[in-house]
Amino acid sequence: AMANADLWTNTVTGIGLVTMTIAAILSVSQRDLKGLLAYSTVSKLGAIVALIGLPDDIGLKAALVGILAHALYKAALFLTVGTVDHTIGTRIIDNLGGLYKKMPATAAVATISGLSMAGVPFFFGFVAKEVLIAGVMDSEWEIIATATAPAVETGWPGRGPRSRPGGGPASARERRTLRRCRH
Repeated sequence: AMANADLWTNTVTGIGLVTMTIAAILSVSQRDLKGLLAYSTVSKLGAIVALIGLPDDIGLKAALVGILAHALYKAALFLTVGTVDHTIGTRIIDNLGGLYKKMPATAAVATISGLSMAGVPFFFGFVAKEVLIAGVMDSEWEIIATATAPAVETGWPGRGPRSRPGGGPASARERRTLRRCRH
């Protein structure tokens, strides 16, 4: 009954989209991996709230698939960050260049999880994003949701040249930190 009420749809979907957008913007400025993942989680939860507000049951189905996909890839990413923090002693992105050579298994898990989070085909995150798009395509929120969701949902992995968590040459400080953390 509530799903067919315009007040419900407009309020819940609007709050979800605003939350998704603000959290995504805040995540881009994070230098701490854990903070980055936390803000991107809030952004995803905003998208899920927006889906729940849609008038058809496809929105609810998309929200459930999104929750499952998010739980799978984000749990792996938080565990990866914990492993990096425990091993290296920091979660600050600027200090983590070249980790893929030192921690190849952790890098593989982070890469696979990150690809799923970004919605790359053949990963469960891709399916979740497809269902999200299908959920909004027949609603009055189609234009707003399709304009904001892809950018917000995948914006943080391509953060630009300031981010070097897995690539680029390590600085002298990073090399000293990595040497201290030999297994």
